[in-house]
Amino acid sequence: QSMKPHLPYLAILGSITLLVGFPLFEFKIMLGHDALAYLPRSVEFYQGLSSGHVFPRWAPDFAYGYGEPTINFNPPVVYYLTAFFHVVGFSFVSAQNLTLLAILVLAGLGMYLLAGQFFGPRGGLVSAVAYLFAPYLLVSLYVRHALADFSAFAFIPFAFWGLYRYTAVGGYWRLLISALSTALLVLSSTSVSLFTFPALLLLFATTQYFEWRWRKS
Repeated sequence: QSMKPHLPYLAILGSITLLVGFPLFEFKIMLGHDALAYLPRSVEFYQGLSSGHVFPRWAPDFAYGYGEPTINFNPPVVYYLTAFFHVVGFSFVSAQNLTLLAILVLAGLGMYLLAGQFFGPRGGLVSAVAYLFAPYLLVSLYVRHALADFSAFAFIPFAFWGLYRYTAVGGYWRLLISALSTALLVLSSTSVSLFTFPALLLLFATTQYFEWRWRKS
């Protein structure tokens, strides 16, 4: 399918995404309930990666230098993305803000892709904008600064899209996208995963039921 019809809608979506994420371009520590919690963890996580650990679990500088297994109990997606942006040359603060902006971009694109399957490009754009302006998403970012919960919303639409398309038209690569997105969802936020999994199961059961009814008729 040609991308040309989608380009105007994607341009509008990109502009809206920049508007939503505009405060992130200040490249400073954001205000919020957990604003001072994630940055030290990102530094410890990066140091663990630099030491050769694929999945760092120990934060040696925490607990007054005695160390503690904080990272072992924190979903790592935000920390991996922050480490990536830091490796390419950004400071930890800027890397964290770019990570949050990247999550916003993925969330908007994912919802545009998912909703576009049912409502076309215009409906996909409206749904994506509504998703980006959803109170819970913005509160998680700018008030709670709960980056784990916030990052999970980048993968929810892709998980639903892949599962729906697989049940509708087949293709194991679509199932793979859903599986990878679901895995990233779990590695982003266990709490958001808990209320996403029943919805995924309901989607699968509903599509299978209607397919069974169609075959029976």
